[in-house]
Amino acid sequence: MDPLRQDSAAAQPDTVMWFVFLLDPSSLEKHLNQQDADPSPTELITKFLNNGHAANDTVPRNKKNLALKILSLKVAAHLKWDMSTFLNRLSVGMQFQLLKDLLYMARQEEADTSTDSSLDFNEMSSQVLFSVILYHRWVLCALVKQKLCVSGNSNGNGSTNTGRAPAGGLNGAGQNEMPPEEVLKNLDTKESVAVLHKAIAAQPQAISVPTFDTFQPLTEDSSDVEMVWEKCLPISLEEFRCQLHFDLGMYFLLQKETTMAKEHFATCDVLLNQCPSESAYCQVSREKLDGFRIACGIYTPPPIRSSLLCQFHACIKQQYMGIVNILIQDNKSQEIPMVHREHLELDIQGAVESGKFTVARDLLIRVQCLNIARRLLGGLLICQDYSHRIRVAGPKGADILLTELKELLLESKDGDVKLRIKTFIQNLLEAGNQPALAHAVQASAEFKSLFQHTELDQLCGKSTDISLPAMLSSSSWDIPDLGPRRNPRLEMGALEQQLLQSYDPEEIRHLLSKLSTFPTYKSQGKAISNVNSKWELPIPVQSVIMSLPKGFLQEFCYILLAKAHELASVQEYSLALKLFAVVEEELKRTHSTSPVVKLIRLCGWEALVVEITQFLDEWPVHNARCSELAEACKACLSARQAGEALIPRLEVVERCVVMLLNVSPPSSAPGSSLDFLTKVDRQCGHVELASAFAYACQDIIRQKVRTHVSRDAWDLVLPVFLKEATKRTSSGMPVHHQHRDSPVNTSGLCTSTLWAFLSQLREPTIITLALSLLARIHNVLRDDSKFDINVDYVMLWPGTITGPNSYNSRAVAEMLYQLLAHALKYNPIHVGWLKVLGDLNYVMGHLSSALKAYLEAAIAATDFFSQPLPRMQIDDHVIRRMIKCCSLLQCHTQAAVLCQFLEEVDYTTAFKCLGETKSGSCADAMDSYYECVWDTTLLEYLIHLHTKRGETHRKQLAIQTIGLLELNSNNNIEIQREAENVRKARFLRALAHQYVC
Repeated sequence: MDPLRQDSAAAQPDTVMWFVFLLDPSSLEKHLNQQDADPSPTELITKFLNNGHAANDTVPRNKKNLALKILSLKVAAHLKWDMSTFLNRLSVGMQFQLLKDLLYMARQEEADTSTDSSLDFNEMSSQVLFSVILYHRWVLCALVKQKLCVSGNSNGNGSTNTGRAPAGGLNGAGQNEMPPEEVLKNLDTKESVAVLHKAIAAQPQAISVPTFDTFQPLTEDSSDVEMVWEKCLPISLEEFRCQLHFDLGMYFLLQKETTMAKEHFATCDVLLNQCPSESAYCQVSREKLDGFRIACGIYTPPPIRSSLLCQFHACIKQQYMGIVNILIQDNKSQEIPMVHREHLELDIQGAVESGKFTVARDLLIRVQCLNIARRLLGGLLICQDYSHRIRVAGPKGADILLTELKELLLESKDGDVKLRIKTFIQNLLEAGNQPALAHAVQASAEFKSLFQHTELDQLCGKSTDISLPAMLSSSSWDIPDLGPRRNPRLEMGALEQQLLQSYDPEEIRHLLSKLSTFPTYKSQGKAISNVNSKWELPIPVQSVIMSLPKGFLQEFCYILLAKAHELASVQEYSLALKLFAVVEEELKRTHSTSPVVKLIRLCGWEALVVEITQFLDEWPVHNARCSELAEACKACLSARQAGEALIPRLEVVERCVVMLLNVSPPSSAPGSSLDFLTKVDRQCGHVELASAFAYACQDIIRQKVRTHVSRDAWDLVLPVFLKEATKRTSSGMPVHHQHRDSPVNTSGLCTSTLWAFLSQLREPTIITLALSLLARIHNVLRDDSKFDINVDYVMLWPGTITGPNSYNSRAVAEMLYQLLAHALKYNPIHVGWLKVLGDLNYVMGHLSSALKAYLEAAIAATDFFSQPLPRMQIDDHVIRRMIKCCSLLQCHTQAAVLCQFLEEVDYTTAFKCLGETKSGSCADAMDSYYECVWDTTLLEYLIHLHTKRGETHRKQLAIQTIGLLELNSNNNIEIQREAENVRKARFLRALAHQYVC
């Protein structure tokens, strides 16, 4: 129901407002029993709790609050206290409120769950026992759910921000509920584990589950809470314990305490067999339990349970053993998607042609014929040219094809299938040169009956009469060698050409062996590096290779390492790493001389660079070797810092420090990546920058943003933006000189070096830190608070610059644009970064782009305005800049509407903007924006304005709108607020459609 329109209820007759059940509780059960009830049960719980829960828990419960809480518990009982429904459909705050209210109703007092492990479960009443155990089950399940959910993107404050907050799940939040992070942070898992273990060992007198009728709604005459606990549903001790063992097993499995998980799942399996099939309490499914038991290694599923598709993939892993039988079965059940069968056909064809492994001689033609049968049975289009394949297979191919098609003829009663088979065979015979197939068709009564006598004679005659020359029927047109003499130089050139094209180590080994047999090759003394002028190796690696004895080992290592670098440059990382591994294995098999030992270590460092590059390119894909790569980087940097004889080259060092910066999440603990970077010797620009940013990041983690000024990164980055005076020599060549009064750039960094470092950042906190540094420099150089760029951590940096006129603020802005584009490429819905982009465009005067960025930030924060604007993210600062953008873009009506979004409506600006609206494009848009105005003062001003201008139609629209608002004012504050949110969303969607979409 649209709360803005009185006639919307008629448009949606099945929709019921939540407060109807508060006035008539007897209608709740009838509503819940409806199929696809609108609102749904979980939506009702959210409405009841949002409107029945005070923002401050210290406020006494009044009659309305208690009535709504009882209704929410009745709905929860209707859902049979299904924990998975609560976790998936309700937000964390709603779940917490619901269970705390259940504890209050059961105990008739505020519950202190921190001491529940000291309770006596044997003497406890059944309703208190149920509520206590349900709460502590939820604690463990909520934490399990949180860890299994995909983590949100970290914003500048280190909190979670996904840009999306669904009504259900861990990130949802109502208007009055606690933030999910605060709820989960305060949960005591140790207490909950102890409570559930104690409950398993207890022997309670009775165990029962509250039902819908247990909770009695309040009446007009009575405000006392009366619960009919006699109407609870009793359950067995086996059901009770089975559910607790399952929840504890899931928790311990997530905590990687496999032994404890095994014990709980094993006991749960025994108890589940003793539970009834329809349990009022135990919600353990056999499939999930078996899955967890498989994960713990205490259960092996019987093979009979696997589907045909699973058996299909299992046969592929076993090099196609039994695949024909699987395809024959699928031709009957049609269970396997056709795309999988097509890929199978291509894979077998590739395996046969490449010789990777040996398969049965007729496997390919059998798979092709079975796929033909499947396509004909399903009426699918046959795009491949099978005539050549069947002709090449000869009589065997024709027999296999007709055998599979014969099964279709005998089993199918569909005339369309027979027509498709006839058409397919007819097309094959018309293609010609199919004597084996023509003979097989004539010899089969089943296929012969598909054709008329004359038709078949004509087709078979056509297929047998045509004869082609042997050269045309052969796919090999090799021209014979007409010369009586061999040309060694041509043969060597052909081998070198194959050497250039091959990336197979064994083939390269074979080609080098063949080249070494040519006497002219040895006599020429030709260096293998000259085969390809583009083969390049890092100087340290090339020097060590050239110090190896001349021969096969030197050439083999040079070619493989050169090809590995070539592959890495085109992002073929897996093959490049394979070549590095082959070189290391080859070197380890040789005599351990000093050059060999050096080359092994250098290869390891070069492979590390490739892995880091792959890690950065594939971000944010999770890398299982992330921690292993971090340790390898630390070892590499330690070798350089220790002053060993063999040290990694500069690029390796730079990639290692960048990798350590990007290891997530940042931590200042001893031995962490940040702690290691702060202790590394600063030997080059990247190392200095990484170490400086590590120091700054530690200040953030230790919450020293406002009490400490970080200067290390500031002093390194600031000189990059010094201005230069350009003069020219007599020949016209430019010569750059610094101004005499300019500070000296002692950091040694330049714009390209700084960007090379920033472009490798991936970790959100580090990127936000870099953005704050550049924004601070720009703010200080601009020296105008009205045009400040706001970003987290900006107060970490110094607030003054000596000689600001010596710096290029435009260069700082360009670097900010580059870094924002880079950051948003990896996380396009990061609200903080989108706001920074909006501020930067606003400061630079790009008003339309600024408004677009602010709207994109609002879209990300509200899931395209499906939720209210979060004031912590879209605050008055953003709204005021959006107002200014609209006003300067001559969109005065939009600016006036936005004035309502402020915490306190800016009437001065709104009246001024409305006074600017004239008979133009912006004024003509006024009609469509009336439904987005909810402030009566603005509407009264519009009535006065239109009366003054004689705009009768718009005056009537304003009067109608204010009338609707006065009608809605009779509703409670929650309904009014919901109506206001709907108007806000409607306006913002229209604005986004204009500037974003």
